[in-house]
Amino acid sequence: MIIRPEVAQDRAAIATLIARTYGAQGAKIIEQTGELRALDVYRNDLSFIAESEDEKAVQAFSLMTPVAVEGKQVGVVLAPFAMNVYNPEFDVPAFFEAVFEKVEAAGFSHVFALGRLDDLSPLGFEYADAHGITLNEELDPSLLVKVFKNAPKCAGTVVFPQPLLV
Repeated sequence: MIIRPEVAQDRAAIATLIARTYGAQGAKIIEQTGELRALDVYRNDLSFIAESEDEKAVQAFSLMTPVAVEGKQVGVVLAPFAMNVYNPEFDVPAFFEAVFEKVEAAGFSHVFALGRLDDLSPLGFEYADAHGITLNEELDPSLLVKVFKNAPKCAGTVVFPQPLLV
């Protein structure tokens, strides 16, 4: 598996992955992804794809958008994530391990996500409120966080970008 930043030529394949991953919600997630890319904080080096080494086909996509906690930009929010649903052997944990290494190397210490702990705890996520971190909006899914080793203590309110608050 090769993991690299997305390039403009990947966008059609990414849209297909999102549509297949999210089904009826796919169009909304594709639009949301475009809105996240249009933000001032968007960084191309935090938008990752995985492609197979043999076919060079896009197998997964994950966008990490920088967010601030109490005014300090210490983390990123993971949204969206999409994968080739027709490749059940895709190694999701290995993909995220490599992505998280790149995120940490870019100077971030926290990865935030909205979701179920059962789904994300294998990737090292835990409830954010256990770290004294809350979200700037009341949303239905739980706010989760993965804190990198040697991360500075961080507590307070994380401010998610507007496209993720709908």
